[in-house]
Amino acid sequence: MQAAPAPYVRTRLSIMMFLQYAIWGAWLPILYPFISGHRKFSDGEVSAVFAAGATGCTLGFLLQSFTNSYDFSIWALVWVTGYPFLISGKPLLSFPAFVPVMFELTILLSALTAAFGMLAFNQLPELYHPLLKHPGFGRATDDRFFISIEARDPQFLRSKTGEFLKSLGASSVEVVES
Repeated sequence: MQAAPAPYVRTRLSIMMFLQYAIWGAWLPILYPFISGHRKFSDGEVSAVFAAGATGCTLGFLLQSFTNSYDFSIWALVWVTGYPFLISGKPLLSFPAFVPVMFELTILLSALTAAFGMLAFNQLPELYHPLLKHPGFGRATDDRFFISIEARDPQFLRSKTGEFLKSLGASSVEVVES
């Protein structure tokens, strides 16, 4: 015999669901306005990351549909065949089974594009700098400090910068030409 439900269970559950959704839920910013507005990314940078995510999702679907379901006789000029399985009556193109790999490749390619794009836009790694030719720079990793102030800074004034560094106790202030 089943116990009788408490009175107004449906009403109480509806209120709880509303509170969970409207008050206690986690609210996240919408991605595009957050990245382009608050983080000051250009439209090209944002679209590159989104395009890489879409490419990852597409590659994940194509990879799984090829390896799990289709029998291609020639692919990329190499004799390659897929590996079709018929297990428990599962359809050959089972989209729900493909979602985890598609999601992972979306995240992977988006993150790699953002990381390598950051390195490219910041011109990193900088493999050469004019300071590397300075004769005293070899001691910078032993027992000295080197402070490099770039002259391309709009607030750079050679005389004031040199005076300021000497007032702090610099043993030598030199100009290194590139």
